[in-house]
Amino acid sequence: MSLNLRSARGIAPVVLVIAILLQGLGVASAQSLREDSSLSFVPAGTSFYVTMLRNSEQYERLAKSKAFEKLRSMPLVQMATAQMKQQMEEQGISDFLDEVDNQELLAMLCDAVSEEVFVFSDDRFAVWVSAMNRISNTLNMVQLKAMQTGEDPEVVTQREMINLFLNDPALLRSPTTVVGFHLSNVDQAQKQIVRLENLLREQLDANAPQLRDRLTREKIGGGDFLTFRVDGTLVPWDDVLEDVDLDEQDIQKLAGQLSQAKLAISIGVWQSYLLLSIGEDNSLLANLGQGELLVDTPELQPLKKADGKLVTSVGYASGDFMRRVSAIDQQINQMVEVVEAVAPFIPGSDEVRDDLIADAKKFGEEVKAKVPKMGAVMGYTYMVDNGYESLSYNWTEQKGLDGSKPLSILNHVGSSPIAFFATRGKAQPEAAEFASRWCAKAFEYAERIGTPFMDEEQVELMTAVKKEMTPLFERIAKANREKLGPAFADGQSAVVLDAEITSDSWSVAMPPSDVELPLPELCLVYGVSDAQLVKEGFTEYFNVLQEGIMTMSELMPDQVPPLPIPPPQVEVTDHGTVFSYPMPPVAGLDERISPNAGLSDNALVLSLVPSATQRLLAADRLPTDSLITTDRPLAYAWQFSTAEFIKMVRPWVEYGFDVAAEEGAVDEEIESQVNTVLDVLSCFRKSNGVAFFEDGVLVSHARSVVKDLDQ
Repeated sequence: MSLNLRSARGIAPVVLVIAILLQGLGVASAQSLREDSSLSFVPAGTSFYVTMLRNSEQYERLAKSKAFEKLRSMPLVQMATAQMKQQMEEQGISDFLDEVDNQELLAMLCDAVSEEVFVFSDDRFAVWVSAMNRISNTLNMVQLKAMQTGEDPEVVTQREMINLFLNDPALLRSPTTVVGFHLSNVDQAQKQIVRLENLLREQLDANAPQLRDRLTREKIGGGDFLTFRVDGTLVPWDDVLEDVDLDEQDIQKLAGQLSQAKLAISIGVWQSYLLLSIGEDNSLLANLGQGELLVDTPELQPLKKADGKLVTSVGYASGDFMRRVSAIDQQINQMVEVVEAVAPFIPGSDEVRDDLIADAKKFGEEVKAKVPKMGAVMGYTYMVDNGYESLSYNWTEQKGLDGSKPLSILNHVGSSPIAFFATRGKAQPEAAEFASRWCAKAFEYAERIGTPFMDEEQVELMTAVKKEMTPLFERIAKANREKLGPAFADGQSAVVLDAEITSDSWSVAMPPSDVELPLPELCLVYGVSDAQLVKEGFTEYFNVLQEGIMTMSELMPDQVPPLPIPPPQVEVTDHGTVFSYPMPPVAGLDERISPNAGLSDNALVLSLVPSATQRLLAADRLPTDSLITTDRPLAYAWQFSTAEFIKMVRPWVEYGFDVAAEEGAVDEEIESQVNTVLDVLSCFRKSNGVAFFEDGVLVSHARSVVKDLDQ
């Protein structure tokens, strides 16, 4: 899917992207990204880089699409357009835009966004993101630290923030980010920059003459730029910090650090690009095209496969940027700080509080050791005859994914599901041990902290419950370890959405519908290595649950009734056995709705619709025109059919309007416009994709298929 679609907000932008895809996509000439895009000069060492290409070409296709024409003809859109035009006239915007100079400005802006728009930042951006996380964490801890000291939270906030900046002056260093636009008319842009310079000088002369010399013309990296510079020396920090509760030495130190803060804003033309740079300095502009380029780094080498393709977007984020954005270590450290801050208020002995803090630190270190190491990511999107395709590469450590084998579970997602996601995970018995050990530790602290507040009867009951239930929990752990673990060693799983069965009323509480309503069927599918062990494992679960109920009933007869769990209904089919629990009549649901589980020699299916379970137990192949196949090793595969999803949703929308109409609560025009939006969205036929490992890198390949409206 394109970067445009991922960044869309609301119905209109979504439809805009859809319509862009609808026309003959193969007619444009291919381009070499290394020679004909910003990758020809963006330096290596950037934190992130994103470029959007072929923008005017895509907009022209939008203007010709039937889908967009239908969207534009909606009364709501026409009304919004008329209101916006009226507001522009009332506020003088229309007159402003009618001026010759401003028409030239609009022409320049349209030119700037027509071919390529890109943004990238230096390596300080990753550091800055990490700094923002630290500031956020510090602010989050203020209330707890104020509780510890009994101080005013505002006083604590001021002190903590000042200490943060005193101890790490790098927090005051801003990253440099460059936004760029490819131009076909450089002179037009130069003229508008001169106009901007004159306007800024007039404003500075009138309102801030002391800053007039801060606006300068500069030659940077062979380009002509208008630059405005400010720094911390413009602020009288000694006066600002006069009332801050700090000793004189720290005040001078902080004032000195703040005085060194710098900001430079530059706009100008470099070669055939309009560039805007915002940051501490202009080093990025000065080094354009110099030294090692981003396109030559190892992470960008897969982009060579894009040569000859109609690329519409490229994105990259460095490993350092991804690690700092995720901020896992900082989040875990903050969790430990929260425990340390709360511990003094926990009732009990000092020994309990000290143990709790020590275990929190130990837990945090163990979690850090288990977190995958984040790596760089890179991806690109290109146009094909019937939509978009995209490839992305992820260097993050993939501890939980297994891409060594074909996904045979794809034979159990149905032949044409609305949506599915299938994957294979690695067996991680240590994760189960980790969870079990720390759950036991949490129960231990609940007991140590809570027991002093219980009366004798409550302590006696808790002791009895612990004595009776502990063996049952041990049986569950044993069943997981010896039965279900080996039974599901295959590691495959899938989530499937379909809607095969229909009714005019799924509940006695629903008024009958004039149209058949499809029931969303959500199914969970698991690959099975040993069906007999699955039966034995869940039989043990069933027995433990029954014994647990009876045990608790004996210990707490007034609170827990001795309810026996009935055995499920069993239906043996050609493809497996289905175990189900029919819903009681009091529920008033259609009899085809029944919680169930289906088991075959190689799959377990869980759902609320037995017919869906039976359908997925039967092996069935997906259409061969998809990216998705069972003939090669995959880490995961997915599909979402927008057209089929809307086909499922549309009868429910119609039903909702019918019910509302009976109550006089809906306008027919609104129903018509909703249906128009659904029609347009259905142009986005389906998306699917796969992921696999290539030289240790997780590669994702996705495709989106689009077709314009017939009329």
